[in-house]
Amino acid sequence: MAIEIDARGKGVSVITLAGHDAGNFVYTQDLLDLAAVLTGCASDKDLRALVITGRGNTFCGGRIGAKGLTRASEVAEDLNAILKVNSALNALSVPLIVAVEGQAFGFAFGITTQADYAIAAEDAVFSLPEMSHGLPPLIVFSYQIGRASCRE
Repeated sequence: MAIEIDARGKGVSVITLAGHDAGNFVYTQDLLDLAAVLTGCASDKDLRALVITGRGNTFCGGRIGAKGLTRASEVAEDLNAILKVNSALNALSVPLIVAVEGQAFGFAFGITTQADYAIAAEDAVFSLPEMSHGLPPLIVFSYQIGRASCRE
C-alpha cells in the first residue's frame, strides 16, 4: 500500500507516503486510502500529534490522476479524492506536522500548506507543476490557511 501508518508512542503517529516509482507519486486510490487513514486518526482519542512524511528522500512527487477521462463527471470524481483528503485533514483535532525532503509537488505542496507545522530539509523543492502549463492550481488556492480545529 502507498500509505503507511505507524504509531510511535506517547500519542504520536507517522503517516508515510510510500508512493509509486522513484518520484513517490500517488494515484487516486492512494488518496482515498489516505483519506481513510486520516479519518481513523481523527477518531483516535489517544492521538496527540500526527506527522506526515515521505518514503526515502522524496516527500511526494504529486498526484497522478486517472487517464482517459472524457466526461466532466469522471474528472470530478477523480478530483474528489483530493477533496476527501482535505476534509479528513480538516477533521483532525491534533497538530499536523509535515516533514518534507526532496520533492513536494502538486498534491504534496497542498498537504504542506494545510499543515500546522512544516519542516523542510535543505533539499526540499516545492512546486505546482500545473502552473508551467498555464493552469492555475485551483484546489490548492482554495485551501484555508491553517486548520481552525487546532487554533481553537
